[in-house]
Amino acid sequence: MYVCMYVFLLCIAIQQGPQLLDILHHYRRHCPPSQAEVEFVTSSGSDEVQFLQPVKKMPELSKQRLPFHMLLFGNKAGKVLTSEANVETLPTLIPLALLLKIPTDQLHMTAVQNTVNAYLAAKNRTPSLSSSGQTPTSPVGHSAPQGSSLFTSLQSVLLAIQDPKNAIAVAAWIHTRLQKGSEKLAALKGCLHLSNRWAGAASDSDERSKAAKSVAKFTLLHNQLAVDLLLQQQSPYKEEDIASLAVLPVEQLIAQLYQHSSIAWNAHGQVSADFDIHAVVDEAAMFYGIDADSVRLQLVKKWLPNVASRREQTSLWAQPSVNLAEEELEDEVNLQRVIFLLLHNASSEKGALLLLQYAYKETASKITNTCKARAMRVLFAIVPDVATLERISQLKLEELWAYLYSLVCVAELDRLHISQSLTTFQHCNKEGLVRGLLKNHRTSPQALRFAVGLSLDQRLYDATLWGDVLQQMLNLAMLNDLQQSLISASHVPQLLKVQLMCLAPIRAGLMCVFAGNVTTRMHRGCMWKCYRCHM
Repeated sequence: MYVCMYVFLLCIAIQQGPQLLDILHHYRRHCPPSQAEVEFVTSSGSDEVQFLQPVKKMPELSKQRLPFHMLLFGNKAGKVLTSEANVETLPTLIPLALLLKIPTDQLHMTAVQNTVNAYLAAKNRTPSLSSSGQTPTSPVGHSAPQGSSLFTSLQSVLLAIQDPKNAIAVAAWIHTRLQKGSEKLAALKGCLHLSNRWAGAASDSDERSKAAKSVAKFTLLHNQLAVDLLLQQQSPYKEEDIASLAVLPVEQLIAQLYQHSSIAWNAHGQVSADFDIHAVVDEAAMFYGIDADSVRLQLVKKWLPNVASRREQTSLWAQPSVNLAEEELEDEVNLQRVIFLLLHNASSEKGALLLLQYAYKETASKITNTCKARAMRVLFAIVPDVATLERISQLKLEELWAYLYSLVCVAELDRLHISQSLTTFQHCNKEGLVRGLLKNHRTSPQALRFAVGLSLDQRLYDATLWGDVLQQMLNLAMLNDLQQSLISASHVPQLLKVQLMCLAPIRAGLMCVFAGNVTTRMHRGCMWKCYRCHM
């Protein structure tokens, strides 16, 4: 039996020995002998190689050369090669593995792992070594890649792995070992490339399904990390905020970016932000392969209507909000966001056309008069040049202003549940409208404010009418509104007679309110200001 085994090993030595010796002659090993190699040489060997004589210690040449007998006759040749494997040694080790009929995939994967470990060891060297002037070493025998990025140096090795699942697995391992940064992003991009390569080569439905899941997984991870790094570089968000933003779906991410608190009117009368939100949105949309402008358009459609209109559209039984001040503040903030959105790329004509379509929609549409008025406000904000505005709208500036005024008035009537079309309002008797408000909505502060504003705008200076409005404001303790109304009336010469006729009872009422024990009082300075305007 031993004779037959000896003959068999001799045949192997005759066939492979010369080629193996030639390769080993030109190769200088990088790692010291492993424990398996030491045991092989210093012991009696396995049954297959009992003709070898054991030695007491490893020869000095073993530090420079790979073991010929262990590679040729031993059953652990793969361990010898994997311990030597890295990106630099692979060109020599692959022919050796093919000669010895050792699977090359495991050699490629081990080479990648050894190279990454060497790179991380060199990158994370301790401060004590750096300060002492010593050169930190990589894992024994392996050098870290220099010059190009880590994943670029490993790309050819990963592509040489025949089993796509093994290639993706080792690429994913690289991604988990790297810290957040451009190298980690490159690793995820490599995982995505390998997954797409697997999906393209998959032959059966089960393989295609697994490959598709792998593509979806690494696409999401890549995009989230890309957004994370983008926000770190180009936005003032804090680390914890970035982490929560990066995992959002891209449409929600863009909406959150356009809700940044820095979007506001600046000293030049323009809406701006602390950082270039448009550029960040464009790049994030590019990562996900979507059209950023279409998302912006959806946000314009969302924020252009006021809060009350959106609430009415979502529920037929919607109740009015208790805190109107918060709603008005939210409406104003949303209007600023719309202006900021439509000023993207400094091209306002497209946005102006969209706003004009909103503002001049037929009354049968679901767009409320308030929404139309807000659209006109945004239009005047994004197109400040009169000539451009008239060219786009094909209307005179006076016509546009008159239309906006009518929209605001009809929207106020809508809030009072008075249904009236634009045409009806434009041709109605304004004094009769004011008197109707005083008759049917006397207890509504909103109706009284509208009556005063409409009277001033339409130059309605009837003494009885004004006296009735001001007296009702006093009855409802609308002291701040009464103050503003009296101050506004003081600047109208035609109201001098009105002041003389109606100011005496108003003044007496103010004195009673000021002297009485009531919760809401007018400030003494405010009351004196009203008196001084009418003396």
